Amino acid sequence: MYLSAYFSQEARVPKLEQQWVITFGGPDRCGKTTIAKELSRQTGIPYFKPTNQKWFAMNDPKVFEQQTRWAEPKLLDFLKQTGHSVIMDRGYPCDWVYSGVLRRETAWDTIVALDNGYAELRAANIFTLRKDYTGWKDDSWTEIDEQRLADLHKRYEQWAFLSSTPTLVMYVDDEDLPKQINSIINFLQEVRQ
Repeated sequence: MYLSAYFSQEARVPKLEQQWVITFGGPDRCGKTTIAKELSRQTGIPYFKPTNQKWFAMNDPKVFEQQTRWAEPKLLDFLKQTGHSVIMDRGYPCDWVYSGVLRRETAWDTIVALDNGYAELRAANIFTLRKDYTGWKDDSWTEIDEQRLADLHKRYEQWAFLSSTPTLVMYVDDEDLPKQINSIINFLQEVRQ
């Protein structure tokens, strides 16, 4: 299996057959973090989530835009040069989605270049969505209500269609974690065939 990992007794560092770069996206309250962490646990691929990304998105969109313009290309360059594998909780697709829905400026040209770069890396996107957002809202961002969640959902579906990077859109209403992980692993194996 492509995603099987083993640990070196000397370094205790995951060793993979090849590089895997997987970006998770989706509106909050769609299980994205739980699923990404479980995939990391099962595969040995390190999990990464920027600790201050949401704060900047909510409180200082200009800094958030600059992070997209400068930090995201640097991360892509790092991954290209080192061959490291990573499961990222949020990334450039999320900026495209949220900036579109919230009508804020972002580095649109950089996002397109990033998508092309990640496609060259043979990366993959996993978007976790719900079929129904009735009664749901973002637990920390009051601006994201039931309607905005539905708008984010539509925009994630649009990005999946437009993106050069293979993308799995997965509905998580059943909250069946083993089934979700199995679907992701099957998708990732198809991407590499």
